[in-house]
Amino acid sequence: MQGDRFGGGAPGVQVTPLARKVLISLVSLYIAQLVLLRAQGIMGSPGLGSGPRGFIESLYLWPVATGFWRPWQPLTCLLVNGPTPLAAFFDWLFLFFILGPVEMLMGTRRFLRGVISVVVFASLATLLLDALGLLILAAEVTYMGLNPVLVALLVFFGLAMPNAQILLFFVLPIKASWVAWVSGLLSLLFFLFTPTIGTSMALFGWVGAYLWSQGRTGTLDQWKLRWKKAKLEKELERFQVLDGGKEEDDEWVH
Repeated sequence: MQGDRFGGGAPGVQVTPLARKVLISLVSLYIAQLVLLRAQGIMGSPGLGSGPRGFIESLYLWPVATGFWRPWQPLTCLLVNGPTPLAAFFDWLFLFFILGPVEMLMGTRRFLRGVISVVVFASLATLLLDALGLLILAAEVTYMGLNPVLVALLVFFGLAMPNAQILLFFVLPIKASWVAWVSGLLSLLFFLFTPTIGTSMALFGWVGAYLWSQGRTGTLDQWKLRWKKAKLEKELERFQVLDGGKEEDDEWVH
């Protein structure tokens, strides 16, 4: 970041050690993913649960109705890039520009707690909608990718630095708060148009990030402070403040 501009090119990029590790891990995992899928013709046959392809597909997030849902999938689906190299590249590029600044803005520990909370929230909300039969099985039944994380990063940055400028497509300057709200609107419209497991993850990723940013799903310490504040206010209600006065010869105010 340079001045008030974000995404303005290499001079303003801030790549933290965590961002570097995340990017290297995602690229390495994607290469391994492609190698395993390429080996499918030699090592196994197509289909979930058989060969390398079955292993990769077991990491996707599947709807419960398919019978392929597993408890680890809400987390492992984030590690599976794709579906094409170009889509994976743009995810990495987005992380390259935004992950470091958001981490530095929030602090590493709070950043990690926020991202994990958003992913858990989006996964539970999506699972609930799926269990209620409110999601449809589209052509792409499964979900993989970083959409809830990417949307959350936009919200974290946009609400914390609303007047900062993001160069949309590296050309058009736009306020970070506008980008955050527009991303939420698009997530909602995509979900209403096609309520699938993928659009649900993106929408509730945005909602979870917004709630976290507003402190409604804060850390344990924040909840403790709120509880202590409420308890203190309740104790203070027991006392009555009386209007006093001061006599001419009295040094004290009653």
